Amino acid sequence: MFGSKLSREIVLHDDECQVMFASRLAKANGYRDLEEFCWMTSLSLSGLQTMNDETAGLLSAWSGVPAARLRKFALTGNNVTSFGATFVRRSQLEMASLRVCRHCLCHDMLAGHGRAVTRPYLRAAWRWTVIGTCPIHGCELEVISAGDITAWIARRTDALGLNLPEIREPDLADVYFSNRVNGAGKASEFLDELPAYVAAEFCTVIGHFKNLPEDGRARNRIPEGFMNGSCRREGFLIAKQGKEAVLSFLSRHVHAAIETATEFMDIYGVARRWLRKFVNDPDYRPVLELFQRHAEQHIPMEAGDVFLTEVEERQVHTVRSATVEYQLTPDRVKNVIEKYGFTTTTPNGGVKAARVFPRAALHEQLVVETQLLTTPEAASLLGCTWQFLDILLQQGHVPYHANSEDYARVFRRISRESVVSLLARLKAQRNCVSHDGLVSIHIATAICHCKVPEIVDLVFGGKLTKVSWSGDELLLKNLLVDPQEVLPHVALDEAENYLDVAALEKALRTTTVTIDELLKREVLPVEMRRHPRTRVHQRFVHPVAVEQFLDKHISLSTMARENGKQIAGLKQTLDKEGIKPIFEPTGKIARFYRRSDVQRLGLA
Repeated sequence: MFGSKLSREIVLHDDECQVMFASRLAKANGYRDLEEFCWMTSLSLSGLQTMNDETAGLLSAWSGVPAARLRKFALTGNNVTSFGATFVRRSQLEMASLRVCRHCLCHDMLAGHGRAVTRPYLRAAWRWTVIGTCPIHGCELEVISAGDITAWIARRTDALGLNLPEIREPDLADVYFSNRVNGAGKASEFLDELPAYVAAEFCTVIGHFKNLPEDGRARNRIPEGFMNGSCRREGFLIAKQGKEAVLSFLSRHVHAAIETATEFMDIYGVARRWLRKFVNDPDYRPVLELFQRHAEQHIPMEAGDVFLTEVEERQVHTVRSATVEYQLTPDRVKNVIEKYGFTTTTPNGGVKAARVFPRAALHEQLVVETQLLTTPEAASLLGCTWQFLDILLQQGHVPYHANSEDYARVFRRISRESVVSLLARLKAQRNCVSHDGLVSIHIATAICHCKVPEIVDLVFGGKLTKVSWSGDELLLKNLLVDPQEVLPHVALDEAENYLDVAALEKALRTTTVTIDELLKREVLPVEMRRHPRTRVHQRFVHPVAVEQFLDKHISLSTMARENGKQIAGLKQTLDKEGIKPIFEPTGKIARFYRRSDVQRLGLA
């Protein structure tokens, strides 16, 4: 049965804890303390915390305050409880002692009404240990060993204002979370979506990442756990800017740690250990999804891996995982990574391929790379040596792609399609039922006295009608041709009347080194022709050109022999007369002079 209203009423503040309101009500009406008041009015002291229907009804009857207002800060759950305008962890509420700001209490003493001892009141937000400082005065909340605020003040009324702590700039995080408890409006679109206790833990985790060393090396534990005010403050300054600011910060954190991390998931270590206990808790779902999505986009995980929940598909590759998916060598994967700008700086200032890269960013480029063969791979597919393939590349029968000029070493890449097309063209060209008279390309070169590139050009240029191969499988090393069909295409040049180097030595009565120098300087016009005996291309000079050269030039040795003079003395005479050779030779190369220059001396 509810009692009657007490004679002296006091005002219940909107941010006041109902237990301490009962303490003030008791003192105002002459009770010694809260315990005596509860005993006299049949109130349950412990029931004041939870404010069940009976307790709320009694206190409402005694105080004249509606029961709904008295229940504002009542504890309703075992682990997570409603508390004012939000939800907090019950374990984070101070129950055994009181936390106060004496500046606020002194202000109440001066500004309130009624008996002085009943004016100061306990702000409910002070009970939440996540809040470490006064949201108004910035000083740390003092912990006092008392369960009855009014009785404590009554014993210390004169000393309440002595040695007050220094007033400081309010901690923005404590201001925010105090407002969350009191329902004082919105301040951060992202954090406001979360229950206050989840938002506080989230800020602490983000602040922990912010306080890590510059190399991003993870610590497995948050110092002081979720009561770490410094971490919470740093995290709040980031989180209050919104979800995109959080994601941007996390990306920088991962970038700083990714190159040195032993286990990629450890980069998110504290967050992962915190959230994996709450995978099925709807209060944590927005934060859990944020970390899960960010991790999938920034660290390598394959389908089936579990970060917080199971990964559905890979979004980030390492070099190793890319080699497996695309069946490329690590070096080829690194070349693609570097080519498209996914690089990192080495300790000595160099640049190398990044350790990880987004799969979507390079998927198409790596697929294209799988269609490009290296020269050994193409040679293996064609069934030939790399030297044979090199001939095909040089003659343009197989197109290729060269890597960027930025690379010190040039790599040639051949599309798989061009190799398949070449083999298909050869198969279509085959029209020999019998291999009679056909020989391998190397035997054909011996018979026809020609080189492999010449026959290769005839085969792949479509100039031969009799082309086949030994065995069931088309391999270029097994190609067969008809030497009789090859011969007309490699017929000899009419070089019988031309002079080769040996013949030139006799015609000019000089040495090989002199002939080489004359040809090098193009004093004698040289032509590349097939030798009539060896059928090998070599240097030739037409006899007419030799005659024209001898009509206009004469060597120093020939001049000395024809005039009965010593070579050394003759050279001195020519030098004295200022007559120069057609070029100044070195070593044992002979000197040639223009006949027109030496005729005035009667030497030619």
